[in-house]
Amino acid sequence: MLMLLLAAVVCFVMARMSGLLAGQVTALFIGLGFFVGLWSYIQMRLEERERLERLEIEELARAKGGAALFERTDEELLIAKKSREQFEKYFVPGFTVLLTLIEAAACVYLYRWLNTVVVTHSQILVSLGVYGLFGLVLFIIGKYSAGLIRLEKHRLLSPATSHLLLGAYLLGLNIISIIAIEAGFEQADRLLALLLTILLGLLAVENFLTLILEIYRPRVPGAVERVLYESRLVGLLSKPEGVLTTAAHALDYQFGFKVSDTWVYKFFRQALPLLIFVQLLALELSTCIVVVEVGEKGLRERFGKPVGDGIVEPGIHLKLPFPIDKIRRFRTDQIQTFIAGMEHKEDQEHNEKEEHKKVLLWTVQHTTKDPFLLLVSSREQAGTGSEKEARRTPPVNLLAASIPVQFQIKDLHSWAYNHTEPDKLLKHIATRELVQYLLSADYDEVLSSKRLEASEILKNRIQQRADELKLGVNIINVGLNDMHPPVPIAAAYEQVVSSKQKQEATILSAKAHGIETNEMALAGAVSKTNAAVANAIRLQELARAQAFSFTNRLAAYQAAPDVYKQRAYLQALVRNSSKFKKYIMLSTNVKEVIQFNLEENIRPELLESAARALK
Repeated sequence: MLMLLLAAVVCFVMARMSGLLAGQVTALFIGLGFFVGLWSYIQMRLEERERLERLEIEELARAKGGAALFERTDEELLIAKKSREQFEKYFVPGFTVLLTLIEAAACVYLYRWLNTVVVTHSQILVSLGVYGLFGLVLFIIGKYSAGLIRLEKHRLLSPATSHLLLGAYLLGLNIISIIAIEAGFEQADRLLALLLTILLGLLAVENFLTLILEIYRPRVPGAVERVLYESRLVGLLSKPEGVLTTAAHALDYQFGFKVSDTWVYKFFRQALPLLIFVQLLALELSTCIVVVEVGEKGLRERFGKPVGDGIVEPGIHLKLPFPIDKIRRFRTDQIQTFIAGMEHKEDQEHNEKEEHKKVLLWTVQHTTKDPFLLLVSSREQAGTGSEKEARRTPPVNLLAASIPVQFQIKDLHSWAYNHTEPDKLLKHIATRELVQYLLSADYDEVLSSKRLEASEILKNRIQQRADELKLGVNIINVGLNDMHPPVPIAAAYEQVVSSKQKQEATILSAKAHGIETNEMALAGAVSKTNAAVANAIRLQELARAQAFSFTNRLAAYQAAPDVYKQRAYLQALVRNSSKFKKYIMLSTNVKEVIQFNLEENIRPELLESAARALK
């Protein structure tokens, strides 16, 4: 118990000094083993008091010669037994619940912590020596305790013994991770810490299930109960040889005879380490073959450093086994794409052809993450309003953007070695250039007529910045298709745009009406002017014709005045009486009565149409 406490404190201090994440999680495991050992020690002391109490009562009974007082076996005389039973009934389940809560809370906290913490490793070789020393000590004490359990059958030694051996094995894994860090695998420590965090969560789940099953477990009087806070998972990890024993007992029970005594079982039990070694060897040899697909290129690394040029062309290649050699594959011929801004939903069940046909509306949410909002300047807003309003309301608008950027790796060494995470760096560059450009661009122009121009400008800017940082990429295209106002205000934006379009249509209609009115007025003026000119010409020609006609009539009158007068009279009579009815009186000496019927006669065609209708 004291060795677990000392190992937990020293390992935690060394892990903090060296920046080892797995070492800090391992110290937590060893610390939990200390508390388990402490509780086992308390329970052992209670059982020891109970044993001594029974011996005292038996000794007193023999010394008094069987007196009635000491012949009683009532339970009220066994005070130590009552204390032990009360401890096991209330305190042991309470400690198990507390242990479960600690493991669950530590698992959640460590998982979040490991995803955010940034550490720098230093003096890890010193930690390696300390871990090796304490791992050896814990292993020796654990094996000794395991031997005592087999010889003395003391069940309360088992929980602390399992934690001793588990702590020794975890320190051994920490030593392997430190060696991997020295070989260039920096993520080995974080990966081991994550695996130990998951193991801590599994222990919490196991303890919770054990508590639930303990409620429904049948109680058999006199039966030896298993320690409630003893983890079977920890026991399995610390004493894996127990799995074979358990399997042997299970086979014996199933077949009804000692299968474990047959030569086949003994052979497999003896050859099991060899079989495991052969499998591990085959697995290690399988890492010597690497297939580089068409369209890819690889980089050969030995202990994390490139070997010569290091370029591996497509095909099947041989290398030294892991972790000596490693071939990192990159898609150099393929045009890769990343999204700067919002990302579209990935759960849409559409193939690529249907996705191109789908129409995405501004007013419908179609992204997985929160909106990526940008501030875009507006010249229209900047040029309107008073000076006081301009100071109060900045001339900017919000814009939701999902910008696909397509690129291709052109320099593999620069892409792989100049930066730790070149893909994330390129995405940050694209995002920064996008924000800077939109702050100087006009809102309406970016959404309408200047998209192609903006795409070309952004492409050149991202390419220039990537070349400055020696990323080794070629920017193919920057798409500005999915740029629109944020979804909550898209409908209001459409209303503003619609009102502007209606206003423009009204203005154009007024201009057209003005042009039409002016042209009609001009045409009317020209028409009246032309009519006046024509009338003037007509009157002039008519006057001239009358003058010529008078000259000609004068000659005819001078030639025969009586004839001219009679002819003029007759012409005037014909001209003025052509529309009236005429009656000629032939005789002058007969008195006649003439009756005039001045009624309007019905036209013949009307009579004919009425007759046809009657037929």
